[in-house]
Amino acid sequence: MASTLDAVRASLKRRFSPSRYLRHSNGLRRVAIGGAGSEWVVSRALCAYAVFECPALSAARRKAFLDTAVRRWAPFPDPQFHAEWVGRKAMVWAWSKAVVGTLGGGVDDDPAAATPRRILPESIFVGSVDDAGAVLLAVAEGVEGRVWRERVLVASRWWRQSPDRVEWNEFLRGSGLPAIDDVPIPEPAPLSARGWSLTGGDHLAGLALRYRSQALAAIAGLVTFSLMVPIAGAGRALWIESRIEAEIAAKDEGLQRIMRAREAAERDAARAAGLLALRPPARQSELLPAVLPLLGQNVRILEWRLPTPDSLEVTLALPNPDPLALVQAWQDSGRFRDVTADLGRSAGEVTVRGRILARSAEAAP
Repeated sequence: MASTLDAVRASLKRRFSPSRYLRHSNGLRRVAIGGAGSEWVVSRALCAYAVFECPALSAARRKAFLDTAVRRWAPFPDPQFHAEWVGRKAMVWAWSKAVVGTLGGGVDDDPAAATPRRILPESIFVGSVDDAGAVLLAVAEGVEGRVWRERVLVASRWWRQSPDRVEWNEFLRGSGLPAIDDVPIPEPAPLSARGWSLTGGDHLAGLALRYRSQALAAIAGLVTFSLMVPIAGAGRALWIESRIEAEIAAKDEGLQRIMRAREAAERDAARAAGLLALRPPARQSELLPAVLPLLGQNVRILEWRLPTPDSLEVTLALPNPDPLALVQAWQDSGRFRDVTADLGRSAGEVTVRGRILARSAEAAP
């Protein structure tokens, strides 16, 4: 009985999983058989790799930002790419749509092979995530050097054959690591059934993929049960299947609400920052007590103006004015910068101008 159930589960898993093909330099090679269309794994030899730092944006704006950044960086005029996120950092593998789509060779017995549901890079199906360090992997074509830092693949380079010591040390130094005496032996890196980066993604696509896999596994188990109990099992399978689909829809709706709330919060924060930027660095009641000690004795203020919210212009009348001394005193006060002083047309008249500096938190009362 156990062997029969295992065989049924394996059959259902193949039915609900896509056939997987490795897209290498000479065409397609099937690496897994399934019954739900096909997906391609693009050889590392056909991919370029880079890491992008994304500002704090909503999910939709983050995708648009990355699309633009990849188009500017990619060494192809028609890039397609796959990204894996760690915080604000995107690990990106890109390939040429035309080159990958027109490579010769294929699998004649599977018409779906030519129209994959999705295309993913080979790198996420070989090796594993590491906290730090360098590793050399033997991939489907050639070898791939990797440098990890804080679980981010900060550097990746492909060679047709194992690099010599000079090439390997250039790669290490370019990634911020010291040179070594011996090149490591490439570690065998066969394709795994599930990508290392697809198990812990925190973006919306990763969540949707994870929930769908759980739903398909539950459906497969229910179909197995219905085969053993034809009438009651089939009815229960349909009921539970509808429950699962409803839960998936509810989770998706909740994620959409969170995304909308975050976008609204970001808009409000930007609006508040814009309003705060309109405030002058200091109030008039603060400026006058700050300026008076800088003027000395027997000084009259003829005119007091704020041409802009962050600048002050004061016209003074004083005996024997010394513009340089006034400029020095205002600069040293810590409340002004870019200070200038010009003698006026009348004797003893001088105009002092300066940019107002905000008072530091430590100096505030």
